[in-house]
Amino acid sequence: MNPFSDSLSAATAGASLDRPIAPHRPLADSQADFASIIGRGRGAEHSPEERARQGAEQLVAVSLVQPILQQMRHSPWAAAPFAPNQAERTFRGMLDAQLAQRLVSQGRWPLVDAVARRVLRQDQPTAAEPRHPTG
Repeated sequence: MNPFSDSLSAATAGASLDRPIAPHRPLADSQADFASIIGRGRGAEHSPEERARQGAEQLVAVSLVQPILQQMRHSPWAAAPFAPNQAERTFRGMLDAQLAQRLVSQGRWPLVDAVARRVLRQDQPTAAEPRHPTG
């Protein structure tokens, strides 16, 4: 008795072979779906304030928190049971990046607020500065 064949037959027992196969969708529809997904990833539906906040969070996480975490992890005096193995040394950068991003996004950081306000202020033209210079 082969356990693989039993599980395969059990999984396909409910499948119907007489079910019609859906025709391929036109390429234009697939491209439109792909473009909408990419647009969502770029923040098309987010307000300028949300995009500024997300950018500020990423900046603070990468330029402040992640280097601090890396510095805290670096210890040349770690004893054998506590010293990092090869896998830990390989993936510690990704762990630091994820941890930094979570710390910044889940907490209230005044630095993030200040950076976001500054980005928004630079985005808006002042009264003395025309929006589209005629040059």
